[in-house]
Amino acid sequence: MQNNKVSIVAIALVLVAFIAGYGCSSSKKNGKQDVKSEAAQDTTNQMNDMTQYKHMSPDHVAIKGHVLMYNENKPEGAVIKIDEVLGYGSGAPMLAAGQQINASISSATVSDTTGGTDIKSLLTSGNTLIFILNHSGGKMMGAPQNASAAWRIQTIKQ
Repeated sequence: MQNNKVSIVAIALVLVAFIAGYGCSSSKKNGKQDVKSEAAQDTTNQMNDMTQYKHMSPDHVAIKGHVLMYNENKPEGAVIKIDEVLGYGSGAPMLAAGQQINASISSATVSDTTGGTDIKSLLTSGNTLIFILNHSGGKMMGAPQNASAAWRIQTIKQ
């Protein structure tokens, strides 16, 4: 009779250990899946960022870049160095990474992703930003060869 009690207790202990071990291993797997799903989510967000700029409005360009110079006293007060071109709308002049452009900030708005930061703080931060630029006209007939195209910053995102 006592042997039966010992074997029942031993079986119960083995079952409890098995269940506890299974529970721990499944929580580890869930933790790994969470990390994998976070990485997949980051990749998805990057893909969404890239695809959202592929279909821009006419005469618009989306770029990643940083401000080299900002002069708040001039409406064309920003010189932007382009790090990456994200997308073009039809009719927009071609831009390239490494190029510097002058851009008007007179009609710029700040995207919600900047957390309430004002335009001056963003432009003087030195951070890489995403700019949605509007090409407001190009070289006109009779204009000098070195006349630059007119770019306006429409939206700034961090």
